[in-house]
Amino acid sequence: MAGRLTMSGAHEGPLMGTPPTGRSVRQYHMHFVRFEDGKAMEHWGVRDDLGMMQQLGLMPDPGQPGETDPT
Repeated sequence: MAGRLTMSGAHEGPLMGTPPTGRSVRQYHMHFVRFEDGKAMEHWGVRDDLGMMQQLGLMPDPGQPGETDPT
């Protein structure tokens, strides 16, 4: 089984040691589950953590004004 979901909200509490920014954030996920005899036997999940950190201003967003192109 595969599923895609979107999490959205506001950064109103500490996150990995970072104080709240108050910014809105949207994060995309993909989840894959393998079932055997009606039971979930394996789960793989992928989240866009880099995109979330960029939205919160905690990581630089490549190509934004002020950034330099190393090429």
